Amino acid sequence: ALVPPKPADWPADRPWPFAEDGGQLWIGDDGRLVAGVYGENPRLLNAERMRQVTERPLEQRYPRTRGVYHEWIGAITSGTRAGSDFTGHATGLTEMVLLGCIAQRMGTTLELNPETGQFTSSVPAEFIDPPYRQGWRL
Repeated sequence: ALVPPKPADWPADRPWPFAEDGGQLWIGDDGRLVAGVYGENPRLLNAERMRQVTERPLEQRYPRTRGVYHEWIGAITSGTRAGSDFTGHATGLTEMVLLGCIAQRMGTTLELNPETGQFTSSVPAEFIDPPYRQGWRL
């Protein structure tokens, strides 16, 4: 399994990785956040900042659902648009996962221009536009 290095600010008494089924580690300019594989139980690693967010939570921006499986069934049975549809969710998620795959293969951090989506760090061309076998093309 591919597991990122344990963050220096991870509690010494907690196991790393923190979940058997996977999880998320988000590293930002102002701190780090971990969450379950589907974003459940998010928590900031900085205890003081987590306390502040818990005491004064941000305003809820998106409606809560019963989960992706219920959304899927609802989309099938009633035509209700899922919150994780292709245009609003899956496209960005796929881009993020593919960027993670490239970063993992390169063993380094990737840098992107958020406005253009173009790499500002050097990435081998075959990672972006791989060669196809004879007789196949995209």
